[in-house]
Amino acid sequence: MAEILVIDDEASIRTGLETFLAIRGHHASLAASLAQGQALAKVITFDAVLLDVFLQEEDGLDWFSLVGTRPVPVLVLSGQADLATAVKAIQKGAFDFLEKPLDPIRLSQTLDRALEHGRLVGQVQKLREELVQKRFVVGESPRMAELMHLLGRVAPSPLSLLIT
Repeated sequence: MAEILVIDDEASIRTGLETFLAIRGHHASLAASLAQGQALAKVITFDAVLLDVFLQEEDGLDWFSLVGTRPVPVLVLSGQADLATAVKAIQKGAFDFLEKPLDPIRLSQTLDRALEHGRLVGQVQKLREELVQKRFVVGESPRMAELMHLLGRVAPSPLSLLIT
C-alpha cells in the first residue's frame, strides 16, 4: 500500500482519484491547494503525488519549489494540456505528465512505474549512506559524527574530497 497525495482544486476529481487509488490498494490524502498539500507533506511521508497544474489562483508547478529534500515522484495532471506545459513540468522534476480526462489504464501503469522508481531511488540513497558509514570511517566521537554528516552530504556528488 502506497501513500499518495492528491492535489486538485476540483472536489469531484479528488474523490474520484481517492476511489481509484483505494481500489488499487493505496491510501490517498486529498488537498485542494498547494498550501494544504504542503501541510499534509509535513506530517505524512508520501510515496507519490498526483498534482493538477491549474489550481484556483495557483500554478501547480510551484509545488516543486515547496517540497522538501526527499525526492517523491510527481505525476502532473492537466485538463488544458499543451506541449509547453508538459515540457515545463518535466523540466521542473515531474515524473510524468497526464492529460485529463485520465485514462485509468495509463494512470495505473504510470503510477506503478513512479512508485517503483521512488522505491529504487530511496533504496540507492539508503545504500549510499550505509556504504559511507560502514566502509570508510570507524569511530563514534562527536568529531567523527560531524565528519560522517559532511561525507553524507557530498557522497552523491561527483566531487573528490580530501580528508586530512
